[in-house]
Amino acid sequence: STVEPFLEMVCRTLEGCVTAYPVHFPQEMSDEAQFVLSLCGIITNIAASATGRDFLSSASSGNRLIDALIQTLSSTPRDKTGKQMKNLILMALYNISINQKGLKYLSDKKILPIVGWILQDEQEADVVLNTLRLVQSLIMEPQSPTITLEALEAVSHDSAYTS
Repeated sequence: STVEPFLEMVCRTLEGCVTAYPVHFPQEMSDEAQFVLSLCGIITNIAASATGRDFLSSASSGNRLIDALIQTLSSTPRDKTGKQMKNLILMALYNISINQKGLKYLSDKKILPIVGWILQDEQEADVVLNTLRLVQSLIMEPQSPTITLEALEAVSHDSAYTS
């Protein structure tokens, strides 16, 4: 399949990007930034279809990509390009969470502490909105009561630091 080498390339690109630019990404109009943002947009679009969500949630290459998205989300710089990237990743993870296998995979990855940190730290309205959409998708599933408790703990923990 040609999709697996593509997903591997996306994983390596994301990992390389956050390693090379831990504080500031290249300017949003640079070729490098446009390339990385385009890859994130493609993944978001793949995850927007039922077939794409199922593949990403089921295939080992899809699971590696989800892991890379989560890792990138937790280490994305706060500059403009980083916020655009974070927004695309949050939309992709939300799309993945719509699938039952995807929801289980994300729940098993303990993503809520990262999401709680984003809610506490982020001020960009689009990023906050997409973070809240992901949280809602994660906690609204009746088959996952433990993630609801984790969400409550993450919010309680975050609000303890802001008080």
